[in-house]
Amino acid sequence: MAGNVTTSDKWPPERVAAVLQSPASHIRSMSKEALDHLIGAGSISHYRDGESLGSAGDPIKDLHIVLVGTIRAENITPDGRTHVFAMLEPGNLSGLFGVIDGQPNPHDHVAQGSTVTLRIPAKSVQQLIDSDKDFRDAVLALFCERLRFSFSAMHEYAIGTPVARLASRLLWLAQSHGRPTKDGTLLDLRLTQDSLGAMIGLSRQSTNGLLKDLVRDGVLSMAGRKITVANREALLSLAYAE
Repeated sequence: MAGNVTTSDKWPPERVAAVLQSPASHIRSMSKEALDHLIGAGSISHYRDGESLGSAGDPIKDLHIVLVGTIRAENITPDGRTHVFAMLEPGNLSGLFGVIDGQPNPHDHVAQGSTVTLRIPAKSVQQLIDSDKDFRDAVLALFCERLRFSFSAMHEYAIGTPVARLASRLLWLAQSHGRPTKDGTLLDLRLTQDSLGAMIGLSRQSTNGLLKDLVRDGVLSMAGRKITVANREALLSLAYAE
């Protein structure tokens, strides 16, 4: 586990606040008092690519808010396959469920690339939920978002074709990590085809083939690892073809 430094060391409070109040942050609507409390209670943690922030079954003692990089929430199946549940980018929260209910971590949390987080002890988060309505509302909204996503994923795996699963996940990534460009919506995150395939239960080779088909049909465009949704309506039709 990486060591901590204080928020005054290269990460002054105003720099942390800028991430927590950015458009991508799940808690951007909280009050200034709550923001100050959260930053004051936290410490900065640095993680190398591939370093673990916690394994499935571990007790959760801290909430992590991503400041730089990505946290993959994933599970390894008994036969060695990886399923990626979520890619947590700057402004997103890791460990929230366990901080609230005291239950173990349901996923492995792994840094993808050099990653920096604001780490807040569970007790401080619980106090803030009890005392600040804006923060509590933001937490409830995040719970609802993740619950809807879980139901959608269950539906996809039950009846979705591979291309429908891929289209649905690309739409979700465009909504959560998309950046408008002249060519469409750029998926603005560090995403490999291995990671994308692991999100929908496909091999890298199968995922690559489906992506090439979508590029050929003008639904997507690709430059290196960067994916742009060029035709959202066509992607919607594929996602909900059933």
